[in-house]
Amino acid sequence: MDQKTRTEAKDRESMETKYEESLRWLDRLEDPDYEYKTNTDLRQPNTCTWIFGNAKYKHWYQSESSSMLWVVGNAGEIA
Repeated sequence: MDQKTRTEAKDRESMETKYEESLRWLDRLEDPDYEYKTNTDLRQPNTCTWIFGNAKYKHWYQSESSSMLWVVGNAGEIA
């Protein structure tokens, strides 16, 4: 086998590997809850539970109007 043939075979193998990796990545997208499930398993106990005692959250949650609650902060920051 000459150098050109070996190079072409190596390139083809690399492309096939990338194609297979792409297909595995796309398969995960069929499950709409994949990211949620993955990240839920990784989070620390009591993550974000502080918000349920927050007065602004309680007011928003109990409100009859339609609105969005925008929560801003640094990771690990205690509100």
